[in-house]
Amino acid sequence: MSASAVALLYVFMGLAFVDGVVLHLWVFKLHQRAESRLEHGLHTARTFLMVPVIGLLFGAPSAGALLWCGTLAAALDLSLGCWDAFIERSSRARWGGLGRWESALHVALSVLHGAAVALILASRPLEAWSWSAGPWLEGAPHDAGLLRVAVPATAALGVLHLVVLLPPFQRPAGEGAARADQ
Repeated sequence: MSASAVALLYVFMGLAFVDGVVLHLWVFKLHQRAESRLEHGLHTARTFLMVPVIGLLFGAPSAGALLWCGTLAAALDLSLGCWDAFIERSSRARWGGLGRWESALHVALSVLHGAAVALILASRPLEAWSWSAGPWLEGAPHDAGLLRVAVPATAALGVLHLVVLLPPFQRPAGEGAARADQ
């Protein structure tokens, strides 16, 4: 079950890069638009929340308090995702809302993310959920690639989301950017 969860996570991360970096930062330049600043802030927070989600739930065999911390980060991330979906219509009003392809991408991302988290949490043995459990499951496998590559890369993307808020990156976005489905 955990191998399936990690596979779903890898697909999610690839598509999330397209959505979060290519579309949001490069094509639409959400960080440069006053009406999209809250959406960009939610994306930034979600990116930073994915660091403990990936590290504690997917990369390492966490248990006890660390498992609960990873679960809390996942719950907060999913909650912010709901808030993001709620505000996207007003955030993207200049384009008539989300385009068809970006909407479909968001649905796919939500399904992949939710399924990956559900599978990884279900794969933990019952004793791992005890507050008295040690921080790591003894002898359980971990995904070194996620810990060495995905965790730092996700943190770097969070920093990128902050850097684009600095004045040199706040030139008014051009009117030429169109919806992804046009």
